[in-house]
Amino acid sequence: MKSNKYMNWFFAAAMTVAGFSMVACEDEPDKYEVSGGVPTVKYVRLTDPAAADSLLVGQYMSNTVCLVGDNLRSIYELYFNDQKAILNSSYITDHTLIVDVPKNIPAVVTDKIYMVTQAKDTVTYDFKVLVPSPEVNSMSCEFSKPGSEVTLYGDYFIDDPNVPLTITMAGNVPVTNITKISKTAVSFILPANAAQGYLTVKSIYGTGRSKFQYYDTRNILFDWDGSHGGLALAHGWRDGSKVWKAEDENSIDGAYII
Repeated sequence: MKSNKYMNWFFAAAMTVAGFSMVACEDEPDKYEVSGGVPTVKYVRLTDPAAADSLLVGQYMSNTVCLVGDNLRSIYELYFNDQKAILNSSYITDHTLIVDVPKNIPAVVTDKIYMVTQAKDTVTYDFKVLVPSPEVNSMSCEFSKPGSEVTLYGDYFIDDPNVPLTITMAGNVPVTNITKISKTAVSFILPANAAQGYLTVKSIYGTGRSKFQYYDTRNILFDWDGSHGGLALAHGWRDGSKVWKAEDENSIDGAYII
């Protein structure tokens, strides 16, 4: 009798737990579900409530934006240009979608957001992913001779197939022989008429000027021949009288000491 009594209690308890489980499974009114239809984006804004009225037509990589519209839960995949964004259902409602602009530079620039539904329908919205213009920080040798290969170091040297990277020397002298390009370095042959001054590098994302001048002859203290306003020989500080050499094939610019 005791055994049957315990069994009855066990089954009663099991049924109660099962009942609670079924209720718990059904009682999820806020459960996220992808909706049908297609989305509509009215505008894109910042996520900061204080700046919510600041509408965006573009944003830099890795920054967060908020899409505002209708039926945004129908978005199954989201792309900025050709870069897929990471969606978090916790930040998606019918009327808002918060997402980070992908951190990678797009390989194909269309200036559009692509919203793909579960049914594979695609809706576009005009939006630019902003990439910084080229940064030109340094050069392998600022006194290299025309005809020699040099390398610029920096960032965002993007060579787009439709808008090739270009380099211009001072005096609007174009570089016509670029030998190698990566995101952080670009090598080229110095043109025959390269002149002293700043270089500019232009990409699809804008134009950047070098932080230095090629063949910079400003503020020279010692040039050993006075050609650039610097001190020549016999001025009391290592005058070079015994080690002075006239310009030759090893000279960077005029006389030098060894």
